Amino acid sequence: MSEMDCAKQSELGLCSVTELMQRVVLENRDATAVVFEDRKLNFEALQRLADQFAVALRNMGVAKGEHVGLCMDRCPEAIAAMLGIMRVGAAFVPLDTEYPIDRIQFMIEDAGIEKIVTHDKNSNARLQEIASCISVTWLDSCNIEFAEIEPSQEEVNWEHPAPEDMAYVMYTSGSTGNPKGVQIEHRALTTYCMADIEAYRLTRFDRTLQFSTLNFDIAIEEIFPPLLIGSCVVVRPSQRADSANELSQILSDYDVTAIHLATAYWHEWVDLMQAHGDMVPESLRLVIATGEKVSVAHYRRWQEICQHDVLWCNAYGPTEATVTSTVFFPEQDFDAGNMPIGKALPGYSTLVLDANLSPLDAGETGELFIGGPALARGYLNRPDLTEKAFIEVEIDGMERRLYKTGDLASFLACGNIEFSGRIDHQIKLGSYRIEPGEIESTLSQAPGVLDSLVIYEEVG
Repeated sequence: MSEMDCAKQSELGLCSVTELMQRVVLENRDATAVVFEDRKLNFEALQRLADQFAVALRNMGVAKGEHVGLCMDRCPEAIAAMLGIMRVGAAFVPLDTEYPIDRIQFMIEDAGIEKIVTHDKNSNARLQEIASCISVTWLDSCNIEFAEIEPSQEEVNWEHPAPEDMAYVMYTSGSTGNPKGVQIEHRALTTYCMADIEAYRLTRFDRTLQFSTLNFDIAIEEIFPPLLIGSCVVVRPSQRADSANELSQILSDYDVTAIHLATAYWHEWVDLMQAHGDMVPESLRLVIATGEKVSVAHYRRWQEICQHDVLWCNAYGPTEATVTSTVFFPEQDFDAGNMPIGKALPGYSTLVLDANLSPLDAGETGELFIGGPALARGYLNRPDLTEKAFIEVEIDGMERRLYKTGDLASFLACGNIEFSGRIDHQIKLGSYRIEPGEIESTLSQAPGVLDSLVIYEEVG
């Protein structure tokens, strides 16, 4: 299969991430794939590490279709472990060590996880505490004798996952008191990656910062599209930078060209740069703010401190539609009161429908629906929630599968989408998506509590 054919097929969901990655490695063996502090891995070394993880997992009995926990902080081994887990046909499930142990235990039981990949467990008190409470098999990358694992040609040539196989399961807040696992297939992930590469004009010369915790899907955006175009992922250093403006220091030190930030963090960074009289680092060419409503006032401040050509954009997308679904690129003279969330990414579709599921005209507010091959399979073990959120609708004589976002929106005359808030009272705080119902459910279980209500107000 030629490079062009594989790229085209990936848009249609006919290539898995591991198949695309194998093609990229063949073309970019010596190019730098991952940088972490003073370490550098080229694409050949990253693929070899991923293959070694795959062999180690197979030796542990991990089978196709299994869910494997990923309890790691940002590091090259975490990226290789993701690729290795997918290489054996399994799906990785990020587990945040900062979560309460009962929440982690629920996720492990709900996903049927029997093996968890971690890093340096013996020196991490929190991981040891979790391990003492949860009965699973741990694969600690620090204890693997990678030098002794030499993947055979047969193992390197294992069959790649099918488009409908699961790539990962990402847990989000749930309204019933427990988190819900969003199931993302390979066809959805490759559709998203190709859309990301096209929309943000990624090239093999980019250097993308892997800044987010691995338990948010921003991390998916930071890792896979850059690797699949043959460019470098710069993993955030584990040690804090000796600078009041830590992010700018990291960008300058590592010549980072692209960053993806939660909107709240981007707001803080703009304020920090302005307070210190700093300019936007000259290495940057791409900045993506995502997750919350963008302050237009902050965008104007950004324009004052950015003195070179940077592709700045406001992105929107629920986990159920694989990271990002729409993006807005403001013109230099943008002066509207609200920042739109833009237009659908390549391969995605967006509709604003009324209560009867009929399309609305521009300017009319309704619920935003998302369609296309990047939609999740559904919620793990929750057919009731899946049936409510992923619906079949006949539009213009065609049956279409759509995701109900629960977000109110309207189309502007220019075709961009304007976000108008939530239909329910779900909260987006930084990169967190919070269901007040989950908090209410937990509070109501406390002794002496008859009922509870959580209210969220924006101040300032």
